[in-house]
Amino acid sequence: MKLTWPKLTFPPINLWNVPLIFKRDKKMTLTTNDINDRLAQQDEVSLLEILDITSQELVDRFQDKIADKRDSLEEELEDDA
Repeated sequence: MKLTWPKLTFPPINLWNVPLIFKRDKKMTLTTNDINDRLAQQDEVSLLEILDITSQELVDRFQDKIADKRDSLEEELEDDA
C-alpha cells in the first residue's frame, strides 16, 4: 500500500507588506533613571525652568536646609537689603 500526502498550497507571502507591528519602534523610551541622569547634567537654572519650579516651591521644600544655614542666610540677606 502506497501512502500519498496531499499537496498543500499556500498563498504567496509578500514580506514587504508585513504589518508595522512587527517592525521595531524607532522612538527610544527612557527609563526614569535615564531621565534623572539627563536632568542631573543640566545647569541649575535650566533645570528649574524645565521642571517649572518656583522660588516659593524651593523655600517650601528645603525648610530643613534653610534652618541649618539660618545664620549665614541672615547675614547674606541683611547685606542685600
